[in-house]
Amino acid sequence: MSISFNNVQKTENFFIKTYGPKSPLLKYYFRSFLDFIGIQQPIEYYHSAKRLSFEAEVIELWRKFNLNAPKLIKRNKKSLFLSHISGRTISEIFQQKIDFKIVKCLFDDLNLRHQLAFKFQEPRLCHVDSNLRNILYADREIFHVDFEMGRIYEDTNRWAMREITKLLISLTDNLAHEKRVKLLKIFCNVYQEKQIIELIIKSKKNKRKNNSKEKYTLSNLVFDLSEVLNEN
Repeated sequence: MSISFNNVQKTENFFIKTYGPKSPLLKYYFRSFLDFIGIQQPIEYYHSAKRLSFEAEVIELWRKFNLNAPKLIKRNKKSLFLSHISGRTISEIFQQKIDFKIVKCLFDDLNLRHQLAFKFQEPRLCHVDSNLRNILYADREIFHVDFEMGRIYEDTNRWAMREITKLLISLTDNLAHEKRVKLLKIFCNVYQEKQIIELIIKSKKNKRKNNSKEKYTLSNLVFDLSEVLNEN
């Protein structure tokens, strides 16, 4: 698992996000060099200045589509200055108890963005790093932060699949089976790009379900998604 040396500082008027390398440092610098000489790499391995530019472009793109992301107030060579979002992360909210009304909001947001992504063939409307710490709930709406992950050379299908799998595993991990099934049923009812769900299942269909109770894996998710779809 890589650790980012980005720094986020909160001031009275905005957040200042300053970009740094990621650990393990040897791997980061090696892959940054490969990107520099033209060998395509995931966005998280871009040089700091290039990651800054990419994230600024994504934030502006989301706001152009009226999607909820921080407002980009200004930028310099090392930092983005971003507006405050006065809410709590989904991770914080669900730490004690999952709220299925917020889950429904989350999937409505996902569905809307993916429909736009496919309509305009714009994969950056998918939020690949969709762990629950990067998603906030404020004023009964979903907001997203941190857009430094993805593969710009992949198509919209792949970006959508990456977001869905990361989001669903983040949501279902540590849930009891009954609540997990309920959550996946809500997802399958809300999400309209059914071909993406089928692609996720197909891409991992030959993997065995992990029966360990300690960790909910992609193979578990695919198995449960398939069961829920078959019931429908």
